[in-house]
Amino acid sequence: MSVYNTLASRSLASSSAVIAFWKSFEQSAGANPPPLQVFPRQAKVNDLPTELLLIIFKLVYNSVYQRHWVSAYDKWLEQDAMSPSLLPYALASVCSLWRYVMVSIPKFWGRVVILIDPPATLLSAAVSLFSWSHDRLLDVIITRRTFHTLVNRRHERSQMVAIMNVVGPHIHRI
Repeated sequence: MSVYNTLASRSLASSSAVIAFWKSFEQSAGANPPPLQVFPRQAKVNDLPTELLLIIFKLVYNSVYQRHWVSAYDKWLEQDAMSPSLLPYALASVCSLWRYVMVSIPKFWGRVVILIDPPATLLSAAVSLFSWSHDRLLDVIITRRTFHTLVNRRHERSQMVAIMNVVGPHIHRI
C-alpha cells in the first residue's frame, strides 16, 4: 500500500497539500527508495550545539521559576533544596560542556544551596556559586541534608562561621 493510500485510509491527511507532497515524493522515489544512512555511532550528549543547549536550559529554567509581576520578588516553584533534580545543579553536573553553558547565564544561579553536614558544600564551590550569579538577587538556602543525626556542634558552628564569611559580601543581594 502506498504512503498516500495509507494516509488517506487513516484520515491522517487533512490537507490537499500534504497529499500532493506524498504523491510527488512517491513518484520521485520510484519503487526503491534510497537506503537509510547509517551513522557509525550514537549521538552523545556533547554532540548538541551550545545554542540548542541554551534554548533547552532556558525552557527548563522557565518551567521551575515563576516571575511575580505584582510583587517585587521572584520565586522558585521547586522548593525542595535536597532534590537531585534541583536547577541549576542537576544540569550543570551532567558534563563540563553543560556546566560551561549553565555558568554563562547568571540568572540560572539565582538560587544558592549550601549544605553544612557531610559531605558539606566546599567553600570554594560556594564562592563560585556567588560569582556565577554576578550581581543578581539571590535566594540563599543554608541547610543540612538531615536533621535526624547527631551533630558535632563545634564543627557545625565553625562551618557556619566560614560560610557566613563567604555570604557576607553578598548580603545586599539576598
